[in-house]
Amino acid sequence: MEKITGGDHQAFRQLYEHYAPAIYRLCLRFLDNQSEAEDAVQDIFVKIHHSLSGFKGHSKLATWIYRISVNHCLNLKRKRRLAYFMSLEFLDALNPSPADSAPDPQQALEKDESEKFVRQAIQKLPKRQRLALLLSRYEGKSYQEIAEVMSCSVPAVESCLHHAKKNLAAALKKYLEK
Repeated sequence: MEKITGGDHQAFRQLYEHYAPAIYRLCLRFLDNQSEAEDAVQDIFVKIHHSLSGFKGHSKLATWIYRISVNHCLNLKRKRRLAYFMSLEFLDALNPSPADSAPDPQQALEKDESEKFVRQAIQKLPKRQRLALLLSRYEGKSYQEIAEVMSCSVPAVESCLHHAKKNLAAALKKYLEK
């Protein structure tokens, strides 16, 4: 850390190479878009570089980096949602044309449809449930690590995961009944 804050570019490059793949996966899960995820990783590491002098060591470096990453992705999603509602695309979605309603042949495949449903169901979860689930299932983080990233207790993480699974099960049940 001292080398990085002292301006050692090689040390920062090592930090980047160590954390960038995991941060990219996290961004991709949140943003569901490769290009946006790649851009987000770059933006996150710029933020990290500018904020390193403020890192006090009260938590693990990895936890601090994940917190910056999660906050950045949540801000991007918030901006994306606002831009969507301000766009003409939103109005088109309210009144789809018959051509837009035609099913895509590739989406007819059950596997693709199921995967798409699961991704959508996860995106519809409340923010804290979604975050806990993504960090647990897709990033392999322990409950303690998740609690540190989310700034809450381990029982709160357990509760978030319980409710996330319950909500996903309910959504899946509705989906299968269609």
